[in-house]
Amino acid sequence: DAPRDWGTWRLLAGASEGDTLFDLDGINIAFVRPEKPTDRGQAYAQGHWMYQFIQDGWGVETPLRLMDRYAAGENEASAFEAELGVDRETFMDRFLAWAEDSLRSVGMVPAAAAPTVPEMIRAEAREGEQPAQPDRAFVNRWIEQFPGHPDLLELSARIALTEPPAADDGTLSPQLLEALNAYAAARPVDDWPHRLLARHYLSLEGDERFPAIEHLEFLDAREQSSIAFAAALARLHAERGEHELAGARAERATRIAPFDADTRELAARVALVAGDTVRAQRHIEALVFLEPDREIHRRRLDAVQRIAAGG
Repeated sequence: DAPRDWGTWRLLAGASEGDTLFDLDGINIAFVRPEKPTDRGQAYAQGHWMYQFIQDGWGVETPLRLMDRYAAGENEASAFEAELGVDRETFMDRFLAWAEDSLRSVGMVPAAAAPTVPEMIRAEAREGEQPAQPDRAFVNRWIEQFPGHPDLLELSARIALTEPPAADDGTLSPQLLEALNAYAAARPVDDWPHRLLARHYLSLEGDERFPAIEHLEFLDAREQSSIAFAAALARLHAERGEHELAGARAERATRIAPFDADTRELAARVALVAGDTVRAQRHIEALVFLEPDREIHRRRLDAVQRIAAGG
């Protein structure tokens, strides 16, 4: 149920730009006999994309009815005609147009009338003896004509990373914050600006840290193996007194890393602050198992059990 991550968007955008999206025959072959290292990953990503296309165009139940027809032995061409009212070739034509619109809606390709950054560089090179350099002046020249161009806004933000003023405490300059937020709005699927913005706000003190939450939520929604974002969110929500939200993030962290003692301790602490002794007891019992030599866990477990019993 997670949103499509940045790596998947880049894979799909690259295949679309290179005209290497699979047709209905090619995608089936790519699952079982991939020719390139990326074929199987693209097949899964594009298959999910096609499923989404069918749901958007014909309703959420349509893919299930198609699969029922396949299970009954009907071939794909006949099933498509029956459920979608189009043949396979028409389906692919419509899917490719929808895919381009999908990529454009999240800033993976510029607006239809806008050139790419390499095309801008070539255009300037034709007008002068030296090739254009994609520097700050280059961005400023083109951004006036294409103010929402995602590639220009990304380039602007990356250039801003190298520009003064740089704070001694590691926080980001106002200019860089503005550039990162503009790029994040233009291309809302890239995790890079959110990582920098989350790190910036977490480096601050007090309530100034709380804007990190929206960026951590973006990152955590797409994370599958690290507890860093969920744990940071649990702490921030706990600081704001949002016990239910803090508990949900702490629980997520323990599901990702069930054998990590620090994560269990965080979850137990969040549960105790919320007054949820049942959940706190569960995590402290896990700590007793994980670190049997630490007597403090047994003492905490006894204390929680007494509280739960009303003692």
